[in-house]
Amino acid sequence: EQMKRAKGIWADGRCIWAEAGVWNDTTGDLLDASRFRCEDWMGECFEPFVRRYASAIREQLQDSVIVVCPPAFGPESLRPFAGELPASAVWAPHFYDG
Repeated sequence: EQMKRAKGIWADGRCIWAEAGVWNDTTGDLLDASRFRCEDWMGECFEPFVRRYASAIREQLQDSVIVVCPPAFGPESLRPFAGELPASAVWAPHFYDG
């Protein structure tokens, strides 16, 4: 529903996820559920992303501190970062109590 309401966020007016065949931006139907399936979201998606992101930032800003915030909701919010965080990174989980 949120994606249907957010038409104006795309620079050229086209949704990149609809263009990739992930969903139909007219009906809101999910077309490729495999894009959202994995056995271990933190290990397969989030942690590799954090490592790539930190590496890309460090290429431009060698002395930067990377603040890593895990998902705030769901079972992933309770898991620590597997292995070591990238150098000069801070694990900064948060919660909502309301």
